[in-house]
Amino acid sequence: MSAAQGTAGTRSKTVKKILLGVAVTLVLVVVVGGVVWTTACPCETMPGFVLLGDSPDAPVTDWSFANDVSLCQIQISIMLRPHSVNVNCMATPDGELYISCSFGDNKYWCPRVGEDQPGRLRLDGVVYPVLLNREMDQSVLDQVWAARMQKLQKPAVQARQPGGGMSAYCSAKAGLAMLTEVAALELGPAGIRVNAVSPGLVVTPLTAPAMDIPGVKDDYVANTPLGRPGTPEEVAAAVSWLCSEESSWMTGEVMDLNGGAHTQRYPDLLGHVNRMLGT
Repeated sequence: MSAAQGTAGTRSKTVKKILLGVAVTLVLVVVVGGVVWTTACPCETMPGFVLLGDSPDAPVTDWSFANDVSLCQIQISIMLRPHSVNVNCMATPDGELYISCSFGDNKYWCPRVGEDQPGRLRLDGVVYPVLLNREMDQSVLDQVWAARMQKLQKPAVQARQPGGGMSAYCSAKAGLAMLTEVAALELGPAGIRVNAVSPGLVVTPLTAPAMDIPGVKDDYVANTPLGRPGTPEEVAAAVSWLCSEESSWMTGEVMDLNGGAHTQRYPDLLGHVNRMLGT
């Protein structure tokens, strides 16, 4: 074998090693990316893949607990491919669960839901098998709208300002405010601080459907001296400050973070819903 042949063979082996390394790297990127995608999504704007979580202990007959869960996620199969998204879900007083699909025809997943469509619903880390059906009965939809409005209210001023049709919710927020003070009193001797953040209207995927109701957002903004909704980043900054040493002498405080909305009247949310429904 000549020296030229030996060099060519060495180069060929080197190229093969490089190609093999690139192939292995691509496979690892795909695998790692898939794992990250599965665990981190569905996200705000990006759908996810398979919903992972614990299995329920027993079949659910009363979904009322879903009203205490801020994030609902649904997974269906589209052309044999799992497709999951963040949704708003709410339970009516009789314990029936409904998933909001406002402007459904414009959403990728919603038009693909057929009769008794198998799906998987994740609430607080538990994945429940469900059957999905479209609800078209207007009397039922009226109840769903009311349930959605009650769930989507933000707790900013409801501990001190009453909202029509929201007696249980407002009472719960007032209880949380007092719990903050009692916990601060009891845990203070141990050097533990307890504070709470009470945000106003923050537009997120959770609250966005409420903004579809005519007049709701305008009423909120009109009753906010700073004239705009808040952002998740602003709430996060407040929480970060409360957890820092800069607030080391603050405890038992419920921080109003609502653009001044606590100085105004509470919006007539029930009135907006009734006007929309024609009642």
